Amino acid sequence: MKNRNLKFILVSCLLSLVACGGKKQSLELWYDTPADEWMKSLPIGNGRLGAMVYGGVECERLALNESTMWSGEYDPEQEIPFGRERLDDLRKLYFDGDLPKGHSIAHDYLRGVKRSFGTHLPIGDLRLEFECPVGDGYADYRRCLNLDEAVASVTFHKSGVNFCREYIASNPKGVLIFRLTADKDKAISFTMTMDMLREGALIKSRDNKLTFEGQALFPKQGKGGVMYFGCIAVRCEDGEIVVLPEGLRVSDATSVTIVANVRTDYNHVDCETPITSYKEECLALVDEAIATDYAHMRQEHIADYSSLFSRVSLQLGDDTRSALTTEARWHAMKGGADDASLQALFFQY
Repeated sequence: MKNRNLKFILVSCLLSLVACGGKKQSLELWYDTPADEWMKSLPIGNGRLGAMVYGGVECERLALNESTMWSGEYDPEQEIPFGRERLDDLRKLYFDGDLPKGHSIAHDYLRGVKRSFGTHLPIGDLRLEFECPVGDGYADYRRCLNLDEAVASVTFHKSGVNFCREYIASNPKGVLIFRLTADKDKAISFTMTMDMLREGALIKSRDNKLTFEGQALFPKQGKGGVMYFGCIAVRCEDGEIVVLPEGLRVSDATSVTIVANVRTDYNHVDCETPITSYKEECLALVDEAIATDYAHMRQEHIADYSSLFSRVSLQLGDDTRSALTTEARWHAMKGGADDASLQALFFQY
């Protein structure tokens, strides 16, 4: 009898992880204002490359990241020798109750040498400064992250034009892709630059590409760091691209596609032998993506992502509060409101 009850409970729990019949829950985090700090921006990523989308109207800020962007360097003397016999002695101290002495030895020997361990570093911020009439406000603003598709977007109405921006981190293409469109011809004009958040980066612009390279240094965590190279390419079906000393200017475009990629010389197979072809690998992926139709890349991205994401779904209660912004629902819930569907949304997130 007990086994039958247990089986019933387990089956009920499993069924709760499958969306039942009825209206599908909205799987969107959405906000009606741009983000004013990193923690409020929306993330996209493909496992190697990532970006945080702030969604600014006049100035869009995209904080870029790459998984191997580390300071520090390989050090064969990084570890402090502490063999089996000494470890047995340390264990005996703990078993005998001499905790202070055990803690002291563990602190001094069970760690690496603090000289070149390094730290992971952000790449920097891609900034798009849009040309807008001075003092002209905007309306119908919406910044959202669609969890079903892994597509972040920003839409708003300004100066008689409806603007839409989409952001994806494509795993099949291995790059970040941003798409800017307007429902009025030649309504998009902006200047694109990189804020590297560190000294020593070499930034160049040529044709339709902005490149940046250097070494990921953070002396506070020791010497050394990987070498990195980044490339951001722009394609617009109409309009004009003008090369600036450390940036690009796009004028009078109706739609724009931006492709970004960053590679480092870190070799995960042999960390003592840096990769020498990281620049060529970076450029090859950018060149392939920028020459591909955006609609195709978007569809390819969603198919690749949804094959993993759609394996599990969770629906709790109704979804009547989805018309409220995610921030409003969060504050209401902290104040004591019941919002089970928000909990399901964050489970999916």
